[in-house]
Amino acid sequence: MLDISDPGVTCTPQESEQLRQLVVSRRPGKGNIQAEYQEYWENGWRTGEIMKYAVRPGDLQMAQMAHLALYQRETAAGLRAWNLMQQTTRDCIEDIVDASIAAGYQAVAGNERQYGVTYPILIVLDPNILTSPVKV
Repeated sequence: MLDISDPGVTCTPQESEQLRQLVVSRRPGKGNIQAEYQEYWENGWRTGEIMKYAVRPGDLQMAQMAHLALYQRETAAGLRAWNLMQQTTRDCIEDIVDASIAAGYQAVAGNERQYGVTYPILIVLDPNILTSPVKV
């Protein structure tokens, strides 16, 4: 299991970097600025923003998509943009999952941000590590 909730503290810098390199070698992961730069990667895991797609500076098409998704969701174009941004975010999460499996981890502990709140998450990659609930 890898605890990457605070890279450099809860895992070694080498473990963090190995996973980052695997993520950036994947589909949108290689275009996700959160994963591209080590500083953003580490801060993203601490804040939970790593689970979100971040628009690359200068990418006007994705910036416009994000604007439509956030501020014009009631329009047809805004709804299409919202759905695209949701799919892209899911792809980024899948890249983290696929890279973690490729690295041989059974689970990854980190943080996720939803509605302005950061909370801990556990991504279970191998269901065999789970046990049945025990009533105490």
